[in-house]
Amino acid sequence: MTNTGILNLNKRLNKNIKKGYRYEYKYIQNHNKRTLSSVNLEKLINEIIKQKLPYEIVDEELYEQTLKQEQEDNKKYDIPSFKKQKNNTGIKYVIKIKCDACNKKYRYLYSYHGIRMSGILLEDLKTKILSQRLPYEIVDEELYEQTLKQEQEDNKKYHPRKPTNTGVQHLSKTKTKKTKKQYKYVYIYINDEGIKKTINSVNIHEVHDKIIKKGLPWNIINKELYEQTLKQEQEDNSSISKRIFQTNTGIQYMSKHKNKQYKKGYNFVYKYTDENNKKRTLTSINLKQLKEKVLSKNMEWNVINQELYNKILNEEGI
Repeated sequence: MTNTGILNLNKRLNKNIKKGYRYEYKYIQNHNKRTLSSVNLEKLINEIIKQKLPYEIVDEELYEQTLKQEQEDNKKYDIPSFKKQKNNTGIKYVIKIKCDACNKKYRYLYSYHGIRMSGILLEDLKTKILSQRLPYEIVDEELYEQTLKQEQEDNKKYHPRKPTNTGVQHLSKTKTKKTKKQYKYVYIYINDEGIKKTINSVNIHEVHDKIIKKGLPWNIINKELYEQTLKQEQEDNSSISKRIFQTNTGIQYMSKHKNKQYKKGYNFVYKYTDENNKKRTLTSINLKQLKEKVLSKNMEWNVINQELYNKILNEEGI
C-alpha cells in the first residue's frame, strides 16, 4: 500500500521535523532491505531515478494530492521546492530556462512527475526523453515553431555543425598520422553543461557503440554516403590486416612463434589493438586455450586460410 500514489514510497510521521513527516522509499537490493528518505519529495524522486530504482505512479489522483500538500507545506515551513514556470516552448513538460554558463544563455529543462533532465540542444533532449519512453508532446504548434526557428538560429551562431563526410549526423572522418588507417572518426556533441565534447575511434562500429551507450543520437542523414563509408572501412581493415600481419596459422591476427623456453619450442601469439589504439597480445602454448581467451574478449577468430589452419589443428592433435 502507498499513501503517496507512488509505488514503494510512503509518508511517515516524524515529530522532529517541521513538517511533521518525511518520505521513505523502501526497496530490496542483494536480498537486503534498503531505505531512501527525505523531507523533500522532489529530491527523493530524483535520487530514486538516479539510482535506477523502480519508479511508478500507481494512483494518479493520490499523487496529485500529495504534490499539492507538499507544495503547501514547503511554502508554509519555508522549504525550498521547484517552482513551475509557464510553458515557453510549445512542448509539454519542457521549458526554456536561463543558463549564464551556456553560450546561448539558456537551456531546456524537462520535468515529469519528479523526473528531470536538461539539455542545450532541443534535438538531443528529445532523444533522451524518448529513449526512456517518457511522454513528449507538442501542445502549442505556433510556439513550438518559434522555438525551433530560434533554436536553429542560435545553433548556427554558437554551435555550428560541419557537413558530414560519413553520412552520420555529427560524425566526421578526420585525417591523422597516429593511426594505421591515417584517419579516425570524431563525433561532436554538446553536453548538459553546454561544453563541446568529442567521441573518437578508428573503428566506426566502436564509435557507434560508444555514442549509443551515452544515449546520444545516431542519425543517418545520407544513406548512400554512409554505405560508402562502411564499404571503405571494410576495405581498409582488410588491407591493413594483410599488410601488417602475415599469418602462419591460418587465423587472422595469430602467429606461431619460436620460443625455446617451452618444451614444444613455440607458442601462439594473437595480436590486436585495444579501444585506446594500443597494441596488445594474448599468448598461450595451447591453441584451444588461446581461442577461448580471444572469444572471451569478444574479438574475432577468423579462419582466413583453411588449409593452413587444418595443418595446425592436426599438429596440435585437435
